[in-house]
Amino acid sequence: MLGSWKEDTHYEKQPNNDPEHATAIKANEVYYGNLSSVDDIDSYQFSLQVPDLVTINLTQTIPGADSTLGWQLSLIGQTQQTIEIPSTTLGNSLQVNLNAGTHYFSVSPLLQEVQDTEGQILVEKKAPLGRSYQIQVQAASVPPPAVECPFGYTYAQNPQTLHWGIFPTPCDIPVGWISSSTAPTDYEVCPSPHATYKTTAEGVGTLQIPLLDYTDEIGNAYVLRVDMQNAVPFAFPPSQFQVLMDKLKVIRFTQAEIQDIEPPPVEAPVETPPVETPVEILTP
Repeated sequence: MLGSWKEDTHYEKQPNNDPEHATAIKANEVYYGNLSSVDDIDSYQFSLQVPDLVTINLTQTIPGADSTLGWQLSLIGQTQQTIEIPSTTLGNSLQVNLNAGTHYFSVSPLLQEVQDTEGQILVEKKAPLGRSYQIQVQAASVPPPAVECPFGYTYAQNPQTLHWGIFPTPCDIPVGWISSSTAPTDYEVCPSPHATYKTTAEGVGTLQIPLLDYTDEIGNAYVLRVDMQNAVPFAFPPSQFQVLMDKLKVIRFTQAEIQDIEPPPVEAPVETPPVETPVEILTP
């Protein structure tokens, strides 16, 4: 028997037992996870570009039968809140106002008080091991995920380095980055959204076009990164350029839609009626 495995970007990534190794998720998208043991903790992180009222949902599809088993959802940081989700319910939600920045929360087993044989109260961790749960962070300031990803320049900031980048579509933005539809004014964007021209001491000029839209004769659409070199040193304004083919990069390719072309109707041949030859009548 042959099988195949494909990594799901919307499933928790191990190890994620602490905030340092938290799984990065995007607001308004659904992610999945499960607890593999009573000592397992699933940590998550998400980012906000502006302050917002956030709702964190933990749900499951089919409730269980044991009310002592369940999950504990805890918001980590300056605003600490915790809710319980017994496995006999479909889910629960935590709602809180958060500032802009990166935030963390965790999913862990329920804590249950039990009495031992000597009458002492002990705390046990009890969770529906291996049962899948769904996590979703809802934030009105974050655009909902697009069903399709049409081409459109989108800017995003790395929450760790604070560097900004430009991407062909929102789907190309790494998980956990802060996105924006407009270019930042106080930060440099890499690669620059503008064409640049630089010259060397030898007078050789290089023109770099970071994102060039090109459509070929059959309708295939390309987004290219093009480097061109001035053919005449020290010429300004430059007028002749040569494309550096070894530095040409395809950022995005969209294949043309092939439409069925119906053949032209075949005309039926026109029959020409026979021409009658006149008959001469001879008289004596």
